[in-house]
Amino acid sequence: MLASVSEEPVSYVNAPRLAEDRGLVVRETQTSGSSDRASLITVCSSAHAVAGTLASGDVTRPRSSWSTITNVEVPPAQNMVIVRNDDRPGMIGVVGTVLGEAAVSIVNMAVGQTSGGKTALMVLATDRAVSEDVLARLAGSAGILDVHQVTTT
Repeated sequence: MLASVSEEPVSYVNAPRLAEDRGLVVRETQTSGSSDRASLITVCSSAHAVAGTLASGDVTRPRSSWSTITNVEVPPAQNMVIVRNDDRPGMIGVVGTVLGEAAVSIVNMAVGQTSGGKTALMVLATDRAVSEDVLARLAGSAGILDVHQVTTT
């Protein structure tokens, strides 16, 4: 994770120091209770938690878990859009229509409802980065609470 924001090479030896230099608190735990997770890294803020893992099965595959009050799990992708919205019929269609009109393809998608059932979280992998104009159109749509884009290189 640190390699994408560090100009110096990152190794198992210097990663703890690099994290500390950036104000990150690293806590390592081990458990024998989860057989479907080969390893897990979680990044938390006061409002959100994002986790990455290798999920075991027939083939070990990377997965991203996005959590606020809901759990949504999707394969990581270079271009992702995270949408928090009212939990009501038609919201997936609103997002799909705006992206479709902009010729942005949804490669993968996961949706999760909050425990209270009033809001939901959509995590979408797209075939390309979404323009600021399209993100603004999404954010301005009725029922959309917030929109964020995550891109990796």
